[in-house]
Amino acid sequence: APDGALRLTGLAAGRHGNVVAADAALGARATVGPACVVAAGSFLGDRASVKRSVVGKGVRVGPSSKVVNSVLMDGASVGASVSLHACVLAPGASVGDGAVLKECQVGAGVAVPAGAEHTGEALAAAVA
Repeated sequence: APDGALRLTGLAAGRHGNVVAADAALGARATVGPACVVAAGSFLGDRASVKRSVVGKGVRVGPSSKVVNSVLMDGASVGASVSLHACVLAPGASVGDGAVLKECQVGAGVAVPAGAEHTGEALAAAVA
């Protein structure tokens, strides 16, 4: 993992070049690649894959989801079979099952519906 990211966490990289908190839960065949940080209380579902990404505290990543080059802030949640590439999810944001997001920013507390497809967008809460 990049030295700068490790200095920020105060943690040492594991044998796979990543940082996974001791109380993070990984499902069967879930993978966390090098240069990743998975924070305390996070859960990765069965066959979930995280590559070159930062996963905040209490984040849930559903089964068979792929997270690449992304930042999932504290409390964000990702449904099953979701694809996130180069995305930022703000605290409490959620992405529904089967959604595909590329180069998107999802605002705090925003819920992206299941099956949605977005590229290069900033998704914010609707203003009442």
